[in-house]
Amino acid sequence: MKNYTGSRDKNGIKVYKGDILQDKKAPTKGIDEFGEVVLKDGKFMLKMPAFPASLGFNYFDLENCIDDFEVIGNIGNAELLFLIRPAI
Repeated sequence: MKNYTGSRDKNGIKVYKGDILQDKKAPTKGIDEFGEVVLKDGKFMLKMPAFPASLGFNYFDLENCIDDFEVIGNIGNAELLFLIRPAI
């Protein structure tokens, strides 16, 4: 059973824990912004790789940033995992 966050992305798609989100405006800014929806400390957060990757991850309150993002898949999509997991 997937955990619905109670939020919808900028296209009105329901957002679930484990979804991969992308800021579609980011490439025009010269950056790619991707994140994974996680449950942290009782809140749904957007877990985004930090730059540089050696710094780990940054967490953002999903409610505060969801309007800029859209669902592009979930952690079940192996081809998307490289976007959100730092190289080892």
